[in-house]
Amino acid sequence: FEMFHAWVVARPEVDLAGLVYHGRSVGGAVVAQLAARHPPAALILQSSVTSVASFSWRFGVPPVLVSSPFRTDGLIGSIGCPILIMHGANDTIVPPSHGRRLHALAPGSVYAEMPGDHNDFPRDEGAYWRTITGFLRSAGLSGPPPAVPSGQR
Repeated sequence: FEMFHAWVVARPEVDLAGLVYHGRSVGGAVVAQLAARHPPAALILQSSVTSVASFSWRFGVPPVLVSSPFRTDGLIGSIGCPILIMHGANDTIVPPSHGRRLHALAPGSVYAEMPGDHNDFPRDEGAYWRTITGFLRSAGLSGPPPAVPSGQR
């Protein structure tokens, strides 16, 4: 992910002052690591884990065997940008307790829990985009994100 970040920030059309990282599930843990090293203008974690090691037993893997534990819980409090944490209230893969814990560890973060499981979140795309747009505006980043056609998420 470091190489991808270097490629993105080197592009002339990228406004570094408006760079927002958005990660989903384990991808949220990855972008949180990136945000700790290369702070963005804002960070959005969607259905993210406190750490990969914290739920590896659910899949029969002892935490000691997880080579990249991605300890979001250990670094989120030091990330110095606005943070939005979103989670499906009925998530059966990454329980909402992960999102709630990350919110508790990140002073000033915004937490939004909405109906949905892990793979059908968000159920209400209108509420989802209103939450993201409101968060970005409150972070001083104007304009909504580009719309993504439903079949391309």
